[in-house]
Amino acid sequence: MDASLRADAQDLSETLTSCARVAALTAGDKGVGFFFDYRGPSFDATVFHDRIRQIVEPLLDDAVGALRQGCVFFSVDVVPHMPGRATVLMQVARTGTPASEPVLQRLIHAIQAAPSGFSEDLAPAEADAAQVCERLAGSLIVGDVPKAGRVVRADVLLPCKGLTEDITSAAEHGLSAWLLGEPPIIYESIVRRLHRLGWQVQLLPTVDAARERYRRSGVAPEMVVGAERYRVVTADLAAFAEGLPPASAVFATLLSHATVQTDERGRVGRVQVFASPFSPHQLHQITVRALANARKMLRACTAPQMALERRPRVLLVEDNLVNQILSTEILHLFGFEVDVANNGREAVEHCQQNTPSLIVMDLDMPVMDGLEAARQIRELERQGGLPHIAIVAATARATDADRLAAQQAGMEGFVPKPFDLAFMQKEIDRVLQRRSAAQEAAELPHPPS
Repeated sequence: MDASLRADAQDLSETLTSCARVAALTAGDKGVGFFFDYRGPSFDATVFHDRIRQIVEPLLDDAVGALRQGCVFFSVDVVPHMPGRATVLMQVARTGTPASEPVLQRLIHAIQAAPSGFSEDLAPAEADAAQVCERLAGSLIVGDVPKAGRVVRADVLLPCKGLTEDITSAAEHGLSAWLLGEPPIIYESIVRRLHRLGWQVQLLPTVDAARERYRRSGVAPEMVVGAERYRVVTADLAAFAEGLPPASAVFATLLSHATVQTDERGRVGRVQVFASPFSPHQLHQITVRALANARKMLRACTAPQMALERRPRVLLVEDNLVNQILSTEILHLFGFEVDVANNGREAVEHCQQNTPSLIVMDLDMPVMDGLEAARQIRELERQGGLPHIAIVAATARATDADRLAAQQAGMEGFVPKPFDLAFMQKEIDRVLQRRSAAQEAAELPHPPS
């Protein structure tokens, strides 16, 4: 990596990114998706460098090692809340098929007595990490859901001398990033991070698609990222980069231990090769450089914040906290802003106050189940109290009778648990496209009778 894009390895965000890179490469070798997000400021964590690693590395190793397929989500939130102190919240969530069993193990017995869905029954790696958390004035809790996934949440309280500004978000500016590779879900985490930094993002399947887009538009992006082994070959990316303006930064990201022959600077031609993911510092530096190079060419009409405001909002209706976390992460990956309701009654009330574009509804919930909530929402629509809202059932009950009951209650889509991400995204897209087509038809002028 370009020396100017490196930060102090003892910086908290760099330490955690380093842990994420090791896990991401191992996950990529297995065909397991790995997503990383870091929100908030950073600070010098030299004194706690080893302890942070003692918490994070075994949790990530355990999560990746448990899966044959599926996804691992590693997210970090840094929250300064008192002078000279910050809480660091680290979450590792996994969903898929574990390597040791055909399905995720049944709910830990302690969860049955834990309304929150979390328990203190820890695996050995989690127990070791919990002891380190306790020494840092923190805690660790886990949640396990059959056939769905496992979530580990660790928090520590650290002194934060030299706290930096939050470089994970920025004002709108209109810079453009092209992300090359398929399937597009490999990039969903970085898309969210770039959006927060004010970038416009375009997903393209191949280098040829990027070349054609550039030929047609004549407008070069400020950044291009290609994913080696995901329909992108670094040598082809380097050839494409030669035709771009010097100000365009081009990167090849390695999502597995695949080797790419580079020069002493880690480059193939103009292409900088590095192991995924980007660190917060790297993304910040890339953004600052691009702004300096393109300040006179900023396109006010492509304000990213406006694009974000137009991103569809989904209401997730789910009573289990662990499922809420897993499902929220997945829906974020699909590009949604997510609100959560804990039962059907809350869902009906939420729709009357803040109408979502889509509802993803569990069926079995206390207070009011998903079927009754769907019926009440449809009745409100018939009475003119709500516009039409797309509803997708998401449930472990996947019999023909369950599908029929969901359809009769007014649900238009059905996604079984555990989630197949590709199928889930396809089903949600189908339902939303159907809703959009119906809205357009309703807006057409009717011929005079």
